[in-house]
Amino acid sequence: FAVETGTALVSAVTASRQNPGHRKSARESSLGRVARKVAQAPAVAAEAIGDAVRRARAPSQAARFEGFSVSEFDDLLEQLRKQLEASSSTGSANGQAEQLIEKSRLVAEALAWGEQHELGLFDLFCERRILACFVTALRAPTVPHAAKVQLLQTLSMLVQNARRETSFYYILSGGHLHKLFEDDIGAENNEELVAWYVAFLKGVALRLTTQSVRLCLSATKEDFPLFARAAQLAHHQDAMVRTSARTALLKLLRLGDRVAQKATLRAANMLVVPGLVRSLRSTWVDVGQAQQRVDRGKLRDALEVEEDLLGFAAELLKLGIAELTDQLSRELVAGALLPLVLVLLQPPTEVQPPAAVIRAVVSCTRALSDYRCIVEPVAKVLLSPTVPAGLCDEHGSGGFQPEQGQGEAVPNPIRAALLTLLGDGSAPSPPEATLASWALCELVLLQSATQLTSNDDDWSLVLMLVAPLQVQSRLPPLERRAAALACSRLLLQPRSMVFRRQALQRLESALQEAKTAILANRGDETLMAIAIAGFLAEWHRQRSARTVSEEDLSMAVAEACGGVDNLLRCAKRALRDSSSSGCSTSGSSSSSSSTSNNSNVSTTELRTADVGLATGTFLQLLSVHQSVASQTANLRPASLLTCPLRTTNGQGWLCSSSGSDTVSEPVAKSDWQPEVHDASQTFLLDCTLEESVLGAEKGTALAMQLDAELLVFMAKPSTLVKSETVAPATVSAAAPLWRLKDVALHPEDEFILQISLDPQSLQEDQIDLQLRFETVDGAAHALRHLKASCELELARLWSELEAFILKENAAAVAITEEIVTSDAPAASGGSGQTQQAVCQGETS
Repeated sequence: FAVETGTALVSAVTASRQNPGHRKSARESSLGRVARKVAQAPAVAAEAIGDAVRRARAPSQAARFEGFSVSEFDDLLEQLRKQLEASSSTGSANGQAEQLIEKSRLVAEALAWGEQHELGLFDLFCERRILACFVTALRAPTVPHAAKVQLLQTLSMLVQNARRETSFYYILSGGHLHKLFEDDIGAENNEELVAWYVAFLKGVALRLTTQSVRLCLSATKEDFPLFARAAQLAHHQDAMVRTSARTALLKLLRLGDRVAQKATLRAANMLVVPGLVRSLRSTWVDVGQAQQRVDRGKLRDALEVEEDLLGFAAELLKLGIAELTDQLSRELVAGALLPLVLVLLQPPTEVQPPAAVIRAVVSCTRALSDYRCIVEPVAKVLLSPTVPAGLCDEHGSGGFQPEQGQGEAVPNPIRAALLTLLGDGSAPSPPEATLASWALCELVLLQSATQLTSNDDDWSLVLMLVAPLQVQSRLPPLERRAAALACSRLLLQPRSMVFRRQALQRLESALQEAKTAILANRGDETLMAIAIAGFLAEWHRQRSARTVSEEDLSMAVAEACGGVDNLLRCAKRALRDSSSSGCSTSGSSSSSSSTSNNSNVSTTELRTADVGLATGTFLQLLSVHQSVASQTANLRPASLLTCPLRTTNGQGWLCSSSGSDTVSEPVAKSDWQPEVHDASQTFLLDCTLEESVLGAEKGTALAMQLDAELLVFMAKPSTLVKSETVAPATVSAAAPLWRLKDVALHPEDEFILQISLDPQSLQEDQIDLQLRFETVDGAAHALRHLKASCELELARLWSELEAFILKENAAAVAITEEIVTSDAPAASGGSGQTQQAVCQGETS
């Protein structure tokens, strides 16, 4: 029968191709209808006919798969069908469920083997309508989850191993998969089940072609159950499920069939795009809450989800489907970004703090910077001097379209709010100053990239980036470096050359302000020591920072400004500022004397903090000034390649060493491990530790070396080597004498000398030592030496610091004057020669 059928099909196809009239008459018979269908795909028809002929002519030997012949496999399918029907209607006991799982597994393995060795096994699977039984069981709530997992595994193996197109077409036909994808089969409540469910879904989607995709559409060709289910799983809480579902969506959207694409676009506009916008808004809320609660783990997770969503949005836009791009851009701008921007006009809340809002807007525009339809409206809203009045209304964000006006133009309050977060340099900057610098940098560059001519008003905003770098802004070191990176990146752009002269003048003015703030502390030993410590800390920070080139400057700015650490620092600063203001207001009922004392303490603390920040600020301003003047991304001037201050160990406190003249890199305070040292040491005073410190026990025998620059402690072994007559001294700890905070004799025991060292910048505890000397004269001698040496060392370092600051400040003034003089002819050309000024700036 198979041979006769194959021969008839071949004859029908041949006749229909040779004689159009015969093709018309053949439509009346069933054989004619088959011939008309296979004529559209002769390769598939030839393969099917060939398989049928080979099966008919082959000897009827029992093809075995692990003990199953074809007849035995038929019996296995019958048993499985009965169990599936029973389980779907009444449920299964534990023993029956295990049998169902085992039989499903055997069927899957047999079918996978049969695709390569015996095609008759799949024919039996089709004849017994087992696929319909599988789908019914998967949808039945009475079937155990373990059995459903095995059924999904079997279906996945079928899809992956179906080598013949006819086999895959059978799986798609009959509408069975429509029912399966229209129902979630209880997978939402089971992680393993949803994982296999989405794996099967992705497997089907990846196998679809332009010819087979129509079999997955509904009868009306308007619904696409497979696509709709993938769209729902695209925002699942499990990352692997989301990735698989989005892969399936992108594959289905790439199919070129006109009918299928119409259905996919309809579903994408109704499910994918709104779901993506909702997920982004929800993720931004999670970011804001995690930042306010200073929860690093949840903040990092939320940022990863945001990056995943923005990557998916970029992939959708990259498809180049005009209708999808238009819908997605409108929803992102009007439904997500503009409502988020308008939050800047409202009082800060726990749900959407300003730092999280700015970071979200900039991250989104940065990730989608290649699509003008998204980034241009956002840049206009944030940077334009005026905006339509309807945009700032209570309901303005709902229907705002950048191309259309909404009433009379008014001054842009959103731009004013963004610039307010930068500060003006005359008072402490808000915690969001660094993020505002990043936002201004990215948005000006985006706005410039989308316009054919430069906008002088936009580029004039680059001058605002100098404000966070001034001394009175009081930005912490890491935030100041991030702001400096953003300022340098924008000022190094060719279009900012017109404002280069003004930027250098502002940087020079800020340098003068920092110089004055530093040199005003001359004579106060405490403040001098803090200034020196701040300078050396910033120098070491710049030395350890990676070299930034022009290519990776953009990435460096994004990492420094938009990372987890910066968001957490913003949250901590905001909490600290609010608690400080809360304390000041809650103390209004106290006496006037108490208020005066608190005010004096806070003023002293602020002045002490400003001294340390001022020297670091001077170095950052110097770096930016020289970078802008030389038009290079090198943020470490040549004058800072070596430390301007001659100090043996400028950054560490206690460290191991191999000698008295050279001290190694600082190590942890607990690393008091003695190393080999020259035995010929002079000016040693024997002493012992009176109180235990971290790394050394009470009673440890030491010897203090009377060095002019370092506080050095030597340790001697308790036992001697046979060849030695004197125990060799080894360095146990060393610290610069200028770090000495206080030294005095114990008020109750003159044999004990108390020494206090300022803590390292990353440590919280002050280093306190109590040393017992053998004689009172020894303790007094050590006291006199330490005080005199500390004063001399502090005076020497201060003179070196002052000389460096005066020299570099004078050099900055000379460079600025030279550039201003050279740019004067270009600037005098008038407003009509702006482009010529830009070209001359690039040449210089």
